[in-house]
Amino acid sequence: MKTKNLMWGLLIGALSLANCTKDDTDNGFGSAENSEKLITRTLTVSDEAWDEVRSSYEPGVGIRLDGTEHLSVYYSVSGTTSEAGSKTLGYKLLGVVDGAPTGDGNYTFSHPEVAGAEAYDYFFMMPYLPTSKLNSAGTASYHRIGPVQMPKAATFDPNFDYIVGKPALDVAAADQNTVVTRFKRLMAPLRLKFTDNAGVLAGQKIRQVTIGFSAATDKAENRCMSGLFYFQYSEEAAECHVSGWENGSFSNAATADYPAGLEQDGTWETWLMVNPVELEACDMTIDVVSDKMRITRTVPTNKVFNITKDAINVLSFDISGNGYTAESAYSVDFTEYTKVPTTIAASDGYTYDWILANCTFTVQPELGNALRLKNTANNGSITLPELPEGASYKAIYLTENTNNTSKKATVVCKQGELEAATGTFGYYEEVSQQGGVLKLDIPAEYARGPLTIEHDCTDALWINRMTVTYEGELHPIKPQQNYSDIYEAGGDIVIGSLVINKTTFPTAKVVDIATVNNKTFTDGGLVFLDGEGSYTMTTSPSIHTGLVVIGNNPEKQPTIVCKGTSTYYFAVRGEDCDYVFKNLNIDGSSNNYLFSNTDNANASGKIKSLTLEDCTISTNGNVIQDGNSTNSMQNVAVRNCIVRMPATSSGKAVYGWVTGKTDTKATDQLATVTLTDNVIYASSPASHYLVMVGGRAANVNYDSNATIVVERNSTYNIYHGNGMVSAYSAADMQVNYNVSEFDDSTLAKNSYSSGYSKPNDPKKFTVTNNYAFTNSRETQRWKAFWKNAEVTATVTTKNNSFTLQESPFVSANTETGYFPVNTSVVTNGAGASYDTKLWNKWE
Repeated sequence: MKTKNLMWGLLIGALSLANCTKDDTDNGFGSAENSEKLITRTLTVSDEAWDEVRSSYEPGVGIRLDGTEHLSVYYSVSGTTSEAGSKTLGYKLLGVVDGAPTGDGNYTFSHPEVAGAEAYDYFFMMPYLPTSKLNSAGTASYHRIGPVQMPKAATFDPNFDYIVGKPALDVAAADQNTVVTRFKRLMAPLRLKFTDNAGVLAGQKIRQVTIGFSAATDKAENRCMSGLFYFQYSEEAAECHVSGWENGSFSNAATADYPAGLEQDGTWETWLMVNPVELEACDMTIDVVSDKMRITRTVPTNKVFNITKDAINVLSFDISGNGYTAESAYSVDFTEYTKVPTTIAASDGYTYDWILANCTFTVQPELGNALRLKNTANNGSITLPELPEGASYKAIYLTENTNNTSKKATVVCKQGELEAATGTFGYYEEVSQQGGVLKLDIPAEYARGPLTIEHDCTDALWINRMTVTYEGELHPIKPQQNYSDIYEAGGDIVIGSLVINKTTFPTAKVVDIATVNNKTFTDGGLVFLDGEGSYTMTTSPSIHTGLVVIGNNPEKQPTIVCKGTSTYYFAVRGEDCDYVFKNLNIDGSSNNYLFSNTDNANASGKIKSLTLEDCTISTNGNVIQDGNSTNSMQNVAVRNCIVRMPATSSGKAVYGWVTGKTDTKATDQLATVTLTDNVIYASSPASHYLVMVGGRAANVNYDSNATIVVERNSTYNIYHGNGMVSAYSAADMQVNYNVSEFDDSTLAKNSYSSGYSKPNDPKKFTVTNNYAFTNSRETQRWKAFWKNAEVTATVTTKNNSFTLQESPFVSANTETGYFPVNTSVVTNGAGASYDTKLWNKWE
């Protein structure tokens, strides 16, 4: 076999983790660090194996590499051994450099010249990693067989072969001849072939597989897997083997982790690299984590389990054979994340409201990205929410990233200040001995949560995956963390395009609803409202700066009652400001307008945005009145709200644009009006707009360039003869996926939407996939979805229907606003994207 065809090994999960620097390894011959000259050499690998085992591969059988791997080259001044004449040579190693492939089967490497050195000794190992380190004495190189293997889906990842070369000793400094070496494989491949004869995992991907043995690791013959290890290099192949840093670094478990999930149809396989040993008879346990469960089976080996170094070791196993146990579970893989997410995507298809406080992500393509959890001194924590009644946490599993550098960390799972579970996490501690996975059993008294995970190590913990096992029904999990807790923990609260955190709002107030007054609002800023009571406003707060008001508990809405003689409440008047109202119950049933920029004191500026989200709203007038004659709000959004319009008056709007706007500046300022995922209704049939932009007036040219979006809304008992969505001018109007019901057959049900534009000014209007129903089967039903006047526009109308044979709603409750959508229209109507949290408060 030609040298250029020899294939190499690279263990991407191996690390050098000794905490030392080159300054720790003074060689006594002069400073290599300060040398300006380099020794450069070429390494050729012999086509003969060193020892009887060569790193090689045959498809479906073993390991094959592509010859482009880098290797570690450790160098020493020749003859600097700790014990002269010993076969096991404790060399005074000076450093490690990269042996880079040249493309012809050879490698080149360079290292600093050591003053006075006449010859060098070289030691070779796959792989080369920039983190490779020496011990402080310079007598050994430290490495780590990652307890977490990350093979590619459905196949063995050949990067997990670890090989060592025969040392090249006494190489003259002036000798430019090629250095020749041979390699042997240190680890043994273990091929696990699984079946699931009971079909327990049918339809699910495999996320993680762990194999472990109960044989005691204090016996050398039982040290099957290794955590942190080192080499004292030898010219004798038999003596060049793994040595544990201490007993705690040896493990009898290893884990294969699959970031993308491993497909299986009742059979699948995975590979691990382990130490070649003969394990005494013991219990063997296999854990498999799938999309929705964790299944475990333990069986006795009944005889010595021999893992040989010169063969592919195969183990067949039926995971759902006699005696298996299965728990409901979901798993979250962090290796694909590059930044802290706002919601956590889990293997079971759901997203979860975890809080990752003071966590960061380290991007490392070869080893898989890592979630880095800071210590308690830096307020680092992971918080899981309180579970619904009847559900309980059973255990939490933390999977260690191969690059974890934490020596020893005490990990504590807490509920408030009470300790629920604890364990140790580190590169040769408990987690390594368990195959890289730390289990935290949750006692019954803490099983509902919320649970917070912290640690006390001076380093950050590097985590690949978390798996949660549980009992009961989790979905949907209702987030129990107050919004102020998310804010204080350094998280983001995202409301539309506005991100609320300590950077965008450095300060915040948490105010009990019982102590609220108008000053709470007029001072502006970020306000979290606590409590379940209500605040009654008798005078309108005039707000001249930006304001964000959030009902603090996502499960409960504090109430603001608007009473008095004011024609509008919440007078928003700040120039270029954002106004946001989230998770509030706003009762304005005794007034005309709830939010208005009428008589804006900052006449030269505009209101950047006004957003209502997750609110319950009652009104006797317009919800939002864009009422200043010379200035407009720029962006208006009403999302995921329940809006009760008046039944005793007519002509009101969720968003209304004053008819007196004549200033060009005002019309140009309006950019977007968005109504999405809302329930908008009246207790009895009433004529109202959803959106009304402009008004017809003599000699007035309206030319708004606004985009109006009205999508996925449910309306009940609402209609208007001039169109429920009406714009005398708009650049783009989108009315899609809405459902409506009107229960009075004596009134004509007119158009759903209408658009007006000045002549010769093309605009775009889209009205699609809307559904309307009335209990009258006579001709006086809905007349049209589209009505126009003086329009020269691109109008698209399709897939709209007046012919529903049943109500689009399962039920209609005009007291609470609870209008669940019928399955016959849910995929094309208002229910298509409903946030289920909208209904949790009223069911």
